[in-house]
Amino acid sequence: MNEAATDFLTHDEAMALMGRLLAGVPEERLPLVAAQAVWGMGPWSSRSAVVRAMAAWVAQRLSDDLPPLPRALIMAACGRASIADRRFLAATEECEAAVAEAGRGGDERVVRTCRALFGRALLQNGEVGKGMEALQGLHADGLPPAFEPEVLLALGLADIVRGEPALAAEGFSRAEQVAASIEAPYGSLAQWHRAWARAGRVHAMTRLGQHGDAWPVLASVIEAASANEARREAADLLVLRGALRLAAGEYQPDDFRQSLGEVSCVSGASQGVDFVVGLPADLAGARGPEEAAARLEEAAGERFKVRDRTGFVVSVLASAGFRAVAQDLHASAHVIEVAAQGAQTLQWTEERAMLEIASTALGGQA
Repeated sequence: MNEAATDFLTHDEAMALMGRLLAGVPEERLPLVAAQAVWGMGPWSSRSAVVRAMAAWVAQRLSDDLPPLPRALIMAACGRASIADRRFLAATEECEAAVAEAGRGGDERVVRTCRALFGRALLQNGEVGKGMEALQGLHADGLPPAFEPEVLLALGLADIVRGEPALAAEGFSRAEQVAASIEAPYGSLAQWHRAWARAGRVHAMTRLGQHGDAWPVLASVIEAASANEARREAADLLVLRGALRLAAGEYQPDDFRQSLGEVSCVSGASQGVDFVVGLPADLAGARGPEEAAARLEEAAGERFKVRDRTGFVVSVLASAGFRAVAQDLHASAHVIEVAAQGAQTLQWTEERAMLEIASTALGGQA
């Protein structure tokens, strides 16, 4: 890939690129090199069609001669592309097939990597018990740099779901360091690993109340998502940015209204919010913004019960955003007003102040 942020490939261009990349590769090495090319594409949602086009090229060219391990990597890459597209059910099926194929290949490193993606897909599809089971006993020790961050990202998500942000922050930091050690061209997997490890670390830091330290890290991830034209990822990051600004006391009413508008304009925003927001199970399979908002309000209630302050605020803000997507600003403002009253009941002074800013911002729009 070139360095230019606008250099995106069409389906036909991706097919042609695979032909050029693999021209002259000895026939005996072709399956592995082809699989590495597919696996090494950065899995931003803007490139999911390219990943599938490259996989289609391999299927057409090598379907009868593709050993289990290259086949597993290609299946896993397609599953990862489905995660990026918020097609979580399809992702679980693709990644589960990848685990089975990797098992037939006998390489424990590939098996672990495919298990990590399978577990992440399950968690983001709302199948928390199965996701945790898939990740049980998984570790990243001894994995090559192209695989290790993938496992660490999945384990970090599990830590977030378990309510252990400190452990998650450590894992995400390690994933970022590994990815940064690779000389990564624009659009590569290593670049995506580094950006998404940072995104996970931002969420963990937000949960830990480290808002000031998290802000510049989040800005760098938003920049990477924008450079890659990754609109779905940008929607996730905008919700997190809104919560972080409120937490830092830097949010202004006009900013809040603008943020809701930005989220509502992002294609596919009602199909699920990624793990950087910490709500993988809350939105699984939600059909439309109203259902997404209702689920988030339930999540806010649960987080209120267990005294998860940051999770409570993030859930409320995300719910308000989806109410705005449904063109119901009155309900959006009401959600925030009720949440602010709940924060007052528990004497959550800072959280109440954040939500009052948001309530004021929407007061004139209700």
